[in-house]
Amino acid sequence: MALQTVILLFLCGCAAGFINTLAGGGSALALSALAFAGLPLGVANGTYRIAATVQTLASTGSFYREDKLDLKTGFLLGAPASAGAVLGAFVAVDIDEALFEKIVAFVLLAFLVALIVRPSRWAPEAKDDVAGDIGLFEIILFFALGVYGGFVHVGVGYLMLIALLFTTGYNLVRSNAVKVMIICLYLPWALGVFIWGGKVSLWHGIVLAVGQVGGAIVGAQFAVQGGEKYVRFAIMAFIVVMVPHFLGIYDLSAVLKSLFPG
Repeated sequence: MALQTVILLFLCGCAAGFINTLAGGGSALALSALAFAGLPLGVANGTYRIAATVQTLASTGSFYREDKLDLKTGFLLGAPASAGAVLGAFVAVDIDEALFEKIVAFVLLAFLVALIVRPSRWAPEAKDDVAGDIGLFEIILFFALGVYGGFVHVGVGYLMLIALLFTTGYNLVRSNAVKVMIICLYLPWALGVFIWGGKVSLWHGIVLAVGQVGGAIVGAQFAVQGGEKYVRFAIMAFIVVMVPHFLGIYDLSAVLKSLFPG
């Protein structure tokens, strides 16, 4: 692997880890970087799970040390999500990338509108320590989210964040913490399926993972110390940047190539 590729993957990993810890969506940047490095989309989709697994483990640890993580809710929702992720990974053979990008783009736009119009709805003060009851609806919902995350990881953080805000009543910081833990629990299962299917490039994944760990640690500290206001603005800013990419208005790979020519 060329030094230029190593630098690119490391820097993109840092940015993806920071973004994913705040809300989600950094996987789009990471996948673009892996594709730019010459990996087929199917292999990039599997390879990214190495970095994502390591990053979410680091983020979960940071949130736990800051006493922002509800372990019980994380395990209860992580179990069905893990089962769904295995199923999603097994069917991730042919990915209709354009369709998924359009779906994620509209999900992000809906989230952005909700944050702008009624931000207090997404950051309630009432439930800071105790999450809502976990029932059959939540189990089915997070199983479905796990299927999506196992199939194609892009945007799953946003979807889980929205689901957690609705089902737990937690504020953005605590919802982010539980979201990261759930993804941390299901990713190793999905990664195992991709390794079994020969869809992982180890060294590309390791370089990206090193960058994502650093970005994840900084992101977790930013989320905890900066509070909901800054997390919300960071989410909104990244949505504004990413939606045009998902809609095909511009290509992140082309932007990366212009920044790292040759």
